[in-house]
Amino acid sequence: APASCGGSCTHDQLEWVEFFKQLEPFVAACRSAGKSLLSTLSQLRNEEVPHQITRRFLNHQCRQITKALESENIQKLGREGNKTLTSLAERSQWLANSADVKRCNSFANDSYNSVEKVTKRMEQLKQERIERLKELARFRTLQDEADELLSWTKKVGEETLNSLTLLLRSAGDSAGVKEVANDFEKFFFNAWRQIEKSNDLYEECKNIKEF
Repeated sequence: APASCGGSCTHDQLEWVEFFKQLEPFVAACRSAGKSLLSTLSQLRNEEVPHQITRRFLNHQCRQITKALESENIQKLGREGNKTLTSLAERSQWLANSADVKRCNSFANDSYNSVEKVTKRMEQLKQERIERLKELARFRTLQDEADELLSWTKKVGEETLNSLTLLLRSAGDSAGVKEVANDFEKFFFNAWRQIEKSNDLYEECKNIKEF
């Protein structure tokens, strides 16, 4: 029984009221935040993944995650959560004999930690999609370079070879033949550089994750 009734237990009614006045909206905020984050996670998991991942799809998912993480409730919990838990712990010391206070204080910590866990998971998912966007951009760049190389090989290379062949046929003396030979050597050197470049592109592509 409380000391005021002749018992040995002390009870601070003011601290009791203040504790629950602070606890209840905090737990409600955690519940609301958790529900919102889990809803977004569910949407992400249930979305139909295209056969070929695109920038549009990845950007869409990043926007969904960002919207959830930047909601006012989540941001406020991130700013004030630990401070609120510390305050609740301090108040609970004045109500140490109350099993309800201990249970509620523990529940508040568990609720906040659950939100923190889901928040970190969402941040991880967002970072994974950002990295995949970077990889996709690299892949597109390599594709463009490969197309450029192929275009050079088909067009410029073929035109140069045809031109050198005509020059060789029309060469009237050894000096003319030597000049064509020098031009061919330059062409061969340039072609070799393109081959080396294609090898570099091939090696680079092997380092990119599949989409």
